[in-house]
Amino acid sequence: MAQFRQGLEIGLWGLGLINQMVLYFVVLFYCINTLYEERKDRSILFWKSLPATDTMTVLSKLATAVLVAPFLAIFATMLLHVGFLVLVSLYAALHGVNPLPFLWQPALLGKVWLQMLATVPVHMLWAIPGLAWLLLASSWSKRVPFVWALLIPCLAGVVYGFVETASRLSTPGSWFWEHIVGRIFSSPAACCSVRGTGAKGRARTIRSRRRSAGTACTRSWSPLKRGSGWSLA
Repeated sequence: MAQFRQGLEIGLWGLGLINQMVLYFVVLFYCINTLYEERKDRSILFWKSLPATDTMTVLSKLATAVLVAPFLAIFATMLLHVGFLVLVSLYAALHGVNPLPFLWQPALLGKVWLQMLATVPVHMLWAIPGLAWLLLASSWSKRVPFVWALLIPCLAGVVYGFVETASRLSTPGSWFWEHIVGRIFSSPAACCSVRGTGAKGRARTIRSRRRSAGTACTRSWSPLKRGSGWSLA
């Protein structure tokens, strides 16, 4: 009996997971398109005519996404649970099994439904920053707000990853300008000349360092030679 109860609870949560996935995509596209569509079809003039500020309008849309939509999804999940239990009860009754003591357990349904309601504040706090960004992208993008809403965070992640990799490799800034920027905006001949010039410059630097090191060694040995001469005298 305990195993059947546990399996039934898992099945109810599985049905709720389907609604959660639908809710995710509905809220995602709602926040991306709501302000953009209002500017596109001029329905924003209706909100401008009401005694409400732009901040109140945006907050109402955010509240719709984080409060109204989740509670509607939970209500739909409750109806789905009841419909599922009715179908299973009919199937069990047709096969001569009494489904009432096994399926219809008010304590189990109440437990699942209360847990679903308890997750709403957690999901709301988690989703507010992301939904606020989607509404921002929907408010200023000229076209295809979905692309802008996803493109900017993805590009920021790519740039951050490149900077992190470059910092770990201790790559100097001259390497980026020579091998990335120079490769894009210059011809092969220019790249070869730049690289040759850079190689020659590095060779001259190495030679000058060797020459200065040799001079320093000569100067450091000369007092010793003079000292040895004095000792022999």
